[in-house]
Amino acid sequence: METVRTKINQKGFTLIELLVAIIIIGILLGMAVPSIRHTLNINRVAAEINGLAAALNIARSEAIKRGRSVTIRDSGSGWNAGWMVFEDANTNGAYDAGEAVVKISNGINSTDSLTFSGTSVRFQNTGFTNDNGTFLLCPSDNDAAYARAIFVATTGRIRLSSDTDSSGVHDDGISTDLSCP
Repeated sequence: METVRTKINQKGFTLIELLVAIIIIGILLGMAVPSIRHTLNINRVAAEINGLAAALNIARSEAIKRGRSVTIRDSGSGWNAGWMVFEDANTNGAYDAGEAVVKISNGINSTDSLTFSGTSVRFQNTGFTNDNGTFLLCPSDNDAAYARAIFVATTGRIRLSSDTDSSGVHDDGISTDLSCP
């Protein structure tokens, strides 16, 4: 009897090839995840601080445009929980019935910490303010590398922190790095 041998073409990976591919993918992901996390943290805090800076700039420009005091005030539960920009007709720093609301924000979208020395910033019709100070945004892990600040001057100028000394940490513009508690 004659045995017929047929050649079978099989396509695919061997077990060894599959394990090597999985190991290589694991190594690549292990290197990429910290970089992605770093980028996400930077973008999150930048978006949060830029939202507050925009609200402060709106408050100042509305005060000048309307010729009246405009106040930005925390939600009553701290700056993290949000803020309100409103025309402060009686200049008491509190929202009263009948005062026009310009903008309302829900605050920051994380467990980060946003602090300021007061509960409000009132811009006069000239754009100046007596409520100057620093807003400090610290990430939940208090890593100063991600901390950001907004400086409010008595002239009403709003300035964002930057890393002027290339230390990897934003500073106050006089080379004193921001620090989180």
